[in-house]
Amino acid sequence: MFFDHLANENPLDNGQLAQFLDVSLASFTRLKHQLQGILRKDCRLKLDAKTNLLVGEEADIRQVLYEFYFTLSVYPEGFWKKVKELCQNQTSVPAGNWQLNNTWMNQWFHIAKIRVTKGKFLPENNTELCLQETLIQSFDRQVTVSLPDHL
Repeated sequence: MFFDHLANENPLDNGQLAQFLDVSLASFTRLKHQLQGILRKDCRLKLDAKTNLLVGEEADIRQVLYEFYFTLSVYPEGFWKKVKELCQNQTSVPAGNWQLNNTWMNQWFHIAKIRVTKGKFLPENNTELCLQETLIQSFDRQVTVSLPDHL
């Protein structure tokens, strides 16, 4: 339930989140402290002290959510239904020269969709932007050639 809260980006303070999870504030504080250590060490993320939302690079946040929703073998009671729904919602993957794993593609699509609907986007690649701007400027210029008056 806690990771589902993190995915939904619903800011709650420690007391509100402890109540939501139906645990004592002391138990929640211990759980949060343990989770903070794991997030910092293994995921390069942290929990915001006031809102209990994930803080870090967007790609790292998406990776943690992917691992939670799609790689665990055991889920809390009642949560398996949500995971099954995510797995059943399929997006068609166009065929081409490269074959993509449809299951993985759909799983990553759902994680991206969750984050984008919350206004969380991956950072733009500045190198590509610079190249794109150069190409746009190059192709945008009009060349005017004077035609001779007499042929």
